[in-house]
Amino acid sequence: MTPRNHFALYREKQGDHVVAHQTRNVPHNAHEWLMKYCWFAANEDLPVDKSNTGVLVNAIIGEKRGVRLH
Repeated sequence: MTPRNHFALYREKQGDHVVAHQTRNVPHNAHEWLMKYCWFAANEDLPVDKSNTGVLVNAIIGEKRGVRLH
C-alpha cells in the first residue's frame, strides 16, 4: 500500500492521527514499548475509548542491499 492508501484507510475508520514505526528487524518488545509510548503521547488528553489515533507498523524484513563504501 502507498502512504496515501494507508491514510485513506485510516480516514475511512474515522481516524485523525497515525503513529508510524518502520524497522528492518522483526518487531519485538522494545518496538512494542516505543509504539505504545507514542500512541499514549498522541492521546494523552483522551480516554482510551475515544482515541482517534491508529498505529502503523511497517516491518521491512528481508535481505539487506549491499552497501558500497568509497
